[in-house]
Amino acid sequence: MRAMILKIVLARYQTMKHNYSRSSEPQPELSIKSRLLTAAGACLLLISLIAMTVYFYWPSLSYPFEFDDLANIVKHFSVRHQTLRDLFFANSRWLSYWLNTVYYSLLPEGHKFEPYVYRLGNLIIHCWAGAAVFTITQAMVRLRSHAIFVRAGNLIPYLTAGLFLLHPVQTQTVSYVIQGQLEGLAGAFMFTTTALFLWYSLSQSLVMRTIAFVLLVLAAIFACGSKEIIIVLPVLIMLTDWFFVAQGSSRSWKSRWWLHALLLTIIVGLYLYLLKPHYFYNIISCSMELPSNIGNLITETRLEKITAGSFFISQGKVMLHYLWIFIWPWSMSMDYDWKLSCHVLSPDCLVPYLALALLVVYLLYRLTRNSRDLMSFCFAWFFIAILPRSSIIPSTELLADYKTYTASFGICLLMALGITALLLWIRDRLSQKPLWPFYVMSVLLLLLVGAAARQRNLVWKSAAAFWSDIIQHAPQRARAYNNYGVALCEEGDNEGAVKNFLHAISLDQFYSDPYANLSVAYTNLKRYKDAINAMRRGICIMPTQPEGYNNLASILINMNDDDEAESLLLQAIRLRPHYGKAHFNLGKWYLKRHRDEEAWSSFKSACMMGDFDNEIGFTMYGHVSMLLKKYEDALHAFNRALSINPGSIELALRRIIAAEQLKRYTNADKWFGELLGKHVSTVSLWINYGDLLMQRPDPAYAQQAGAMYERASKLTSSHVITYKMALAAERSGNKGQALAIASKLQTFALAPDLRREVDALVGSLKTLG
Repeated sequence: MRAMILKIVLARYQTMKHNYSRSSEPQPELSIKSRLLTAAGACLLLISLIAMTVYFYWPSLSYPFEFDDLANIVKHFSVRHQTLRDLFFANSRWLSYWLNTVYYSLLPEGHKFEPYVYRLGNLIIHCWAGAAVFTITQAMVRLRSHAIFVRAGNLIPYLTAGLFLLHPVQTQTVSYVIQGQLEGLAGAFMFTTTALFLWYSLSQSLVMRTIAFVLLVLAAIFACGSKEIIIVLPVLIMLTDWFFVAQGSSRSWKSRWWLHALLLTIIVGLYLYLLKPHYFYNIISCSMELPSNIGNLITETRLEKITAGSFFISQGKVMLHYLWIFIWPWSMSMDYDWKLSCHVLSPDCLVPYLALALLVVYLLYRLTRNSRDLMSFCFAWFFIAILPRSSIIPSTELLADYKTYTASFGICLLMALGITALLLWIRDRLSQKPLWPFYVMSVLLLLLVGAAARQRNLVWKSAAAFWSDIIQHAPQRARAYNNYGVALCEEGDNEGAVKNFLHAISLDQFYSDPYANLSVAYTNLKRYKDAINAMRRGICIMPTQPEGYNNLASILINMNDDDEAESLLLQAIRLRPHYGKAHFNLGKWYLKRHRDEEAWSSFKSACMMGDFDNEIGFTMYGHVSMLLKKYEDALHAFNRALSINPGSIELALRRIIAAEQLKRYTNADKWFGELLGKHVSTVSLWINYGDLLMQRPDPAYAQQAGAMYERASKLTSSHVITYKMALAAERSGNKGQALAIASKLQTFALAPDLRREVDALVGSLKTLG
């Protein structure tokens, strides 16, 4: 009996040993040719996926910024001056902010916020994430001996990465620029780190394992600069290890405890440093509370707080929605008018959580039968990845579809497994036909998915299309009507804008933005009294919003009732010191009252210290600098304005005049030469150049001036030009030539003023003679 028991125990030990070592056994050695062909085939599949992704997203690269992109990029003042040194691990999202400073520095003046470049950056991040998903799935196929993996080859990685790259759900992350830089970048780092872990696990060479380990650690460190959702990355890697490397063997999984502990220490340690311990204490103790956004309430009342408990009980319906949009993406929206569940027993809490509980029970049942169950892995990845967004951490957004970006890998893999299983079933029914027709079918399927993504992306083509789509899905959102009204106002439909602003006010009377925007629409319609009343109401509701004070001052200035304007504009500047438009309007107000020094200071602040650093701002700064004979400032201002609009003749002339006043004749001559080279037939340029040469103290320049006037006279016939030629000859010392030109000019019928000047010149020359 003892011998039999010993035999059974030994047999069980051998089985466990086999299961443990199976994942780490070296794969049969392939020839170099076979490995190159396999790698080339995988590369071609990945390239085809990236090509499809670029094709379907390319039209959207020219779409304008929308929604929070404006606040976080265009109006984010520090983008102009922050550097990598300033941002390096300064906060938990430093990589995103640094990306925007890079885009800003690379773009030319006047195009610093060109959406094309920022959107192209997001597309590159998305393709990077897709390539990492392809790599992860390929490694999983190599590690697992599951029948579907063995039979399907690269079809599963191809479908998984294709669905990830092209599914319409992903358009929200890619096209929402700031979230692509946050959520998308975090996802790319998560997938890359997971891929490096699998590379480390698969590598047999010590050198390759060392390289993979170093890159893995570096990726984990830099991932902490993307977005806080990276906190679940160690758990996702543990999950991947269990299902694909250890393959359900606890002994194998525990052999890498040090690596998991290291990753956990790095990520938790960095977030403790970046977010501070009290942030995590507030989360763990469920003491974190947030006010609901005015105009976008998710609570029943304006004063009600968003607590950890109320947010958590509302996440059951949210997670079901997230799962559903992968099946039916046409119900998606950038915003929803959902509200928090009232209590635990409310149907919108109880029913969704009951459905999720049944799903979890079913998955646990599958795991008891197979500890490496693929379906369980897919759902586990989804729920773990979504956990930071749908748990006890409250947010002013109840749900947002871009939050599924990292979690979508689990669903895309599950869908790819289902599609592959169906294709293999069809193949079996067709008596083992070749696999390549099913690749063709997969391509066609992905093309349809990509076409749906391209169609969904059309909502980003304009502000009107964007907010109109949100209104259809969230008809109770005051913010949607307000922003749709702004879009209509920008398109010139002020009457339509007024209706939307009034509707937004009817939905939320404590929302100040519609009042401010209503005031602008009324101003465009010349209903100034209504505009003032609306703006004052908006300021009463939100006295800390600088735009209200600036806009009210602008209306009062237009009505010539602007005694109050200075105090309003100064208040706007106190609230936002870099508010360039308020500085500019204050400058105009000072200039109107002949307070030139104060006007100059305001115009300088508008474009040098504020965000009104555009052609108008620099031109006005330069103009007032010239009036006050601050020529150094004028030269700098016109240089900056020209960098924005290099084709402006007027700005080029002003810059040359400023250089002349500073006696920088070399620069002036160089710039005039460049200008004349581009506009050789423009008469006024030759005359202006001659006039400037005549003003120089050295009479030797007068001869050059004469040549300029002579060149102008060949382009057009003018007595004034002829008179200038005489003056140039007289100043250069050639009195005889000057007298001859002036005397001949006397024979023509001249304007009275010109006649007096010519006669005076002739008289002077004869007297000197």
